[in-house]
Amino acid sequence: MHRESRRSSASSRINPAMKDTRMRRRQLIMLHALFFLSGVSGLVYEVAWVRQLGNALGNTVHSASLVTAAYMCGLGIGSYLAGGWADRRIRERPAAPLRAYAVAELCIAALGLGLAVLLPHLSSWSARTSTYARGADGWFEPSLASMAFRYGLATVLLLPPTLLMGATFTLLVRFVVAHDVRDAGWRVGALYGVNTAGAAVGALLTDLVLVPAAGLFRAQLGAALLQTAVGLVAFVMAKRDDAVPNEGDAVPLESAARGRTLGAACGALFLSGFAALGMEIVWFRSLSCSLGAIRPIFSMILAVILAGIWLGSTAGGYAHRRYGRPLELFVISQAMFVVVALLLMATYASTAEAPLLDALESMLRVVLFPAFLMGFSMPLANAIVQDALGQVGSKAGALYLANTVGSVAGSLVAGFILAARHGSQQSFAVFAA
Repeated sequence: MHRESRRSSASSRINPAMKDTRMRRRQLIMLHALFFLSGVSGLVYEVAWVRQLGNALGNTVHSASLVTAAYMCGLGIGSYLAGGWADRRIRERPAAPLRAYAVAELCIAALGLGLAVLLPHLSSWSARTSTYARGADGWFEPSLASMAFRYGLATVLLLPPTLLMGATFTLLVRFVVAHDVRDAGWRVGALYGVNTAGAAVGALLTDLVLVPAAGLFRAQLGAALLQTAVGLVAFVMAKRDDAVPNEGDAVPLESAARGRTLGAACGALFLSGFAALGMEIVWFRSLSCSLGAIRPIFSMILAVILAGIWLGSTAGGYAHRRYGRPLELFVISQAMFVVVALLLMATYASTAEAPLLDALESMLRVVLFPAFLMGFSMPLANAIVQDALGQVGSKAGALYLANTVGSVAGSLVAGFILAARHGSQQSFAVFAA
């Protein structure tokens, strides 16, 4: 009888901990699923925006560069601003980052729907308000002031939803890295990976399924409805979970590392983003020329790159969890990225008017493995700098901002300067260096 009571007592002590663990695991699975679906809807928007702004701006490479730049700039700034806010609020209310995430998703849905209504009219409206001048070849073309106005207007329209998209990443990072930063690399890599996987699915679905079957507006309407559902589910989760199960405060609230460690990591991610997005634009230009008039070329290249980043981000987080030594892993992955990207591009043989499956095979061969190595950067950089619970959000936001600012610079330099003036080979060499 005493043994039974002892067993009962031990069971009562163990079961709450096991229950908390199971609840935490289910919660993480649900959050990853929601962030995957958020990635799907986000890329539906981006591909649609590239198409619609291409009509307004009149140049596919320039519109791709602009949308990518505005998209990444908004992501970085939103991530940075949300990170500091989440660090402050989580001390008062553990579920605050998740509540804010839910609100952000709902606002993105509303703004995405608004842009779906507005952007189709941008082309005709900008044509009526533009001035034209005779170019060097004798043809009339929009003046520099008109083009600057178009680019500025497009950026202003895209910035609010992308700011919120960037905020969603840091808010979830702050929520899941709530009590122990020793596993931050793995947790950041998993979140970044599932969102990027969803983005890859969204990029493919938009041009290959949604737009042909339902049209551009309905595709964006579907994305808005999906994002609304994500926001509502997240809001219910936050309402039920005002306290995160305590896993133990294993590290101090204040950072033990010097500021120059974070600065160096931000500098490395800036250069990494500059090279990665610059190469993405060069890949888009080169493969567009060599594969012929395949309409979904942008979304296919984007999907392959995003799939590679998803796999790389997950692998980078796992490698840190398994082996430690994030700095060495970061250096090795970046060096391999340069070598592999150059070798694959040098051995690529162009095929004019390639069928769709052959084109996809070419993209996989040239782009997938370099993109896989790109994905290592974010989780490993977080693993290097994350050492204080009180600064998880601000550090994650700073790293993300540095990476996206570099991406913006790389996209603009590639699309407007290098690719146009010096061709793909010289541009590729610059980004590799």
